[in-house]
Amino acid sequence: MKKIIVIITIIIVMSTLSANFVEGNILFKSDVSINVTGNNSGLVITDRTWFNTITTNYQVSKLDTLFTIQTGDYEGAYYLAE
Repeated sequence: MKKIIVIITIIIVMSTLSANFVEGNILFKSDVSINVTGNNSGLVITDRTWFNTITTNYQVSKLDTLFTIQTGDYEGAYYLAE
């Protein structure tokens, strides 16, 4: 029953986000949390070196945490990068 509720919640959230989706935005999941620590020349700086490389390569100017699932098959943090 919990899996069904989680799946329905994810579908509702993703449907809402896709309605507001703008070309160039990326929805993604990470197994580790990513914290924004600053901004440099309009690009996001985070506490994760691997994501800072992505930020530079793809010119990520904003990173929002959409939601986090603590346990289960869909465990992780879900983000929107602009």
